[in-house]
Amino acid sequence: MAGSRRYMHLPGGKQAPRAVEVEPLDDGRYRVKVGESVFEWSALMADGRLNVIDGQRSLDLIIERRGDTILVPSDAGRASVELMDARRYESMAVLGGGIGAARPELKSPMAGKVVLVKVEVGQAAAEGQTLIIIEAMKMENELRALAPVTIKDIRVKAGDVVSPGDLLMTFDLGE
Repeated sequence: MAGSRRYMHLPGGKQAPRAVEVEPLDDGRYRVKVGESVFEWSALMADGRLNVIDGQRSLDLIIERRGDTILVPSDAGRASVELMDARRYESMAVLGGGIGAARPELKSPMAGKVVLVKVEVGQAAAEGQTLIIIEAMKMENELRALAPVTIKDIRVKAGDVVSPGDLLMTFDLGE
């Protein structure tokens, strides 16, 4: 979809996140793709209310925002809807953060060149400590520990070129 924005719908519980694409159309409508389903909606937002028009149906929803979470009324009560930018979600997923909690490995979230490995095998790293710096598109990106870890194995060195998903290091998670 040209000009579309990609998000991840994070439903919570045991349901898996789903890809969402939103494409503005020329006539004020939006094409929304959720998984394999495609919808075309008109949407108007005013005073905390969202009016969604789908063909001949109209839904008038009261929206309550709590940070990145949006609470929307449904027949079963209020449903919690969280949309996250797809690139941020994918980066968190390969780093082991957010949805899937900390993992015992660090994978590259992007293509780039390793500029610096700031830890050594056997070293303990605190949550938030920089582990590796990768240069991508002339910007340095610090990959940080999402939890206390002990470095178990380092698979790259400064100067190595990496692709998204490449294993950079493994570690033992702190207690």
